[in-house]
Amino acid sequence: SKISDWHKLIVDFRDQFPYDEFTALIVETFANSLDAGATIVRIEVKEDIFRISDNGKGMTQNEFEQYHNIASLSKTRGESIGFAGVGAKIFLDCATHIITETKSRNFHGSTFWEFPGKVPTYKIIGNPNRFRYEYDLGTYIEIKVREDMDRKNLTPSFVKDVLKTYYNTALLGHYNLKEVYINNEILYGEEIFRSDIENNERSEIQIQ
Repeated sequence: SKISDWHKLIVDFRDQFPYDEFTALIVETFANSLDAGATIVRIEVKEDIFRISDNGKGMTQNEFEQYHNIASLSKTRGESIGFAGVGAKIFLDCATHIITETKSRNFHGSTFWEFPGKVPTYKIIGNPNRFRYEYDLGTYIEIKVREDMDRKNLTPSFVKDVLKTYYNTALLGHYNLKEVYINNEILYGEEIFRSDIENNERSEIQIQ
């Protein structure tokens, strides 16, 4: 049936990852922020809501359309950090809805995306900036998790552990990234980075 086909497609995307749904969501959405050249990424988790925003280059109109096509991969495998641009769609069957707003140099749009029945559907939200948006360019994503999902991993500490596990290189300054916030507390910034380096250097001296 159609509903099983669409669900199977999303599950097949997610099965490419060797970890749970929430880890896949964090890994993929953060990867897309890095791919967009973001220097600032903000993540917020609260009860049943996951939000991520960045000051990257945003999506063009065509990229935004492809973003909503779960049967299409908008990036070339090997040319991006994320899994070929799957992004938030990897969590669509686990979400009540996904709200996305993006601003690039030539496009600004926002959508409400859900999976209520046989097929995923989205609608254009006609008043961009109605949601919290902080940068001249970038992307904002808000995901409401379904009530029947086990939300024990939807916590700031879990997000922090995932980022440190899978994005240690990014957090050590090897990308454009300058600041990462989780629930308005800074996980990574220039001062913290310098402090980490100094601590590592002191540890190496003690070992020697």
